[in-house]
Amino acid sequence: LRNDALAAIQERELALAKENAKAAINEATGSYAINVDTYLAAVEACVTVTEVEEAQALAVEEIEATIASYVAVIGNVGYTSLANAVAQANAGETVELLQNVELSTILTLDKEITLEGNGYTLSSKAGRAINIDTTSKVTINNLEVVGLTGCERGINIINKASTVELNNVTISGESHYAVHVASSAEGVRLTINDSYLEGYGALAIYGENTVATVNDSKLVGINNYTGETNNFAALSIEGEYQLVT
Repeated sequence: LRNDALAAIQERELALAKENAKAAINEATGSYAINVDTYLAAVEACVTVTEVEEAQALAVEEIEATIASYVAVIGNVGYTSLANAVAQANAGETVELLQNVELSTILTLDKEITLEGNGYTLSSKAGRAINIDTTSKVTINNLEVVGLTGCERGINIINKASTVELNNVTISGESHYAVHVASSAEGVRLTINDSYLEGYGALAIYGENTVATVNDSKLVGINNYTGETNNFAALSIEGEYQLVT
């Protein structure tokens, strides 16, 4: 009877340890949609409390490492690549930045989308840090864009009839233009709120019939270009346009 009682106690302790371990594993995922079925199955297969504790520790460590690797999130789904998050986003969704990122290729926003920077920095070595290539609305909030060597455009709008809104966006670095509306982008509706744009040209508008609204923002030209031609300025405009300041 004594052995039976001891076995019953051990069985209850093992069951409780498994229950606590599974709860800890689920809690470790936080708000992220992370599949933990493999970890839970490993806990269930344990035959001692010590094994349960080891399985729990390993699972939590791996889950925390996974979360730490996320640079962006859509809803509760994390991504280790900002470009991948943007590519996977459905029209109208918000991609949130979770840490500073450095890109060597152009980040293209080609659908209705909101990029929420959360105060982080996107540094880019690409010729254009961000290309906006859609006729739908693109919103960028609370983001710092830094153009590194080789980056000639901070935000580059290249599609006709784009609607672009920048809120609390800072663009600086070595980019020739902080915000550039290309000649191919006719009829753009651009709104800049509470932002700081700095470059050889802070805001360059070459797209016909662009309507640009600038509110409580600062445009700074740092024109030290030494080439044969120099047509950079804090604000450069060609063609027909409307500018509301």
